[in-house]
Amino acid sequence: TPALRTLGNLVTGADHLTEVVVQRDAVPAILHLMHNPSIHVRREAAWSLSNVAGGTPAQIQVLFDAGVVPVMLYAAQHDGTEVAQECLWVLANIAKGGTPAHTARLLRERGEECDDVIGVLCAHIQGAARSAQLAVEALFVLVRSGSLDRASLQ
Repeated sequence: TPALRTLGNLVTGADHLTEVVVQRDAVPAILHLMHNPSIHVRREAAWSLSNVAGGTPAQIQVLFDAGVVPVMLYAAQHDGTEVAQECLWVLANIAKGGTPAHTARLLRERGEECDDVIGVLCAHIQGAARSAQLAVEALFVLVRSGSLDRASLQ
């Protein structure tokens, strides 16, 4: 976990530091840790990915290319509160910092045996206070972006 925490601290910094981590193909390795049996490792991995999601649109694209969203949707719906909150951060950061194409793709993604992003976010509105706040913020961003239209909600 100390190595993962160090990597997470790097991607918390400036975009150019995040870019160094992203360019070294660390995202797929971090994503793989979401399957680790340790809740602490999964939380740290999701935290690291949420920091990448808070980066540039190009860095957000790397997350999509690695298949991060379905894993985050699944963990947000099925994992413990600490991990779920970090996964909500990933989704919220993608909604906030992504391009319109990223937002549209976020709305189309689904996780294995779980809801789409709207279902996952709505499920957290009645959860822990911080989870509810993140879910509402992400939903607000999606609505404000114009990406949620009548067809996408049916």
